[in-house]
Amino acid sequence: MAIPQSTVATRICTFSPSVEQVQRSCDALRRHGFSDIRTYETLLRPLEPWPAAPLLTALPVEGAAGPKKGKPAPLSTFAGAVWTHPAREMRGHTSYLTFATLLPPDAA
Repeated sequence: MAIPQSTVATRICTFSPSVEQVQRSCDALRRHGFSDIRTYETLLRPLEPWPAAPLLTALPVEGAAGPKKGKPAPLSTFAGAVWTHPAREMRGHTSYLTFATLLPPDAA
């Protein structure tokens, strides 16, 4: 890992496919003077298309004076609209993003 000297704070983000690699990355970042090291797990969860018509009958219609409560939106307004929702099954591999900050030598 090559770390150039800088006069401003430097941020880095690393991607790791396994916990073991996260541990090695965090150790290397600490050895090179990085601080505020934080790791987040990311999970793959795709979005699936869903026809909007069944959902839109309960939405209010926008009018000049604001939304009119209790009056459903006409479906013709949303012709061809598609919404998304998260997939029910998550098939994939987790991964990790690690963020860290390197402060300039005079700020430490």
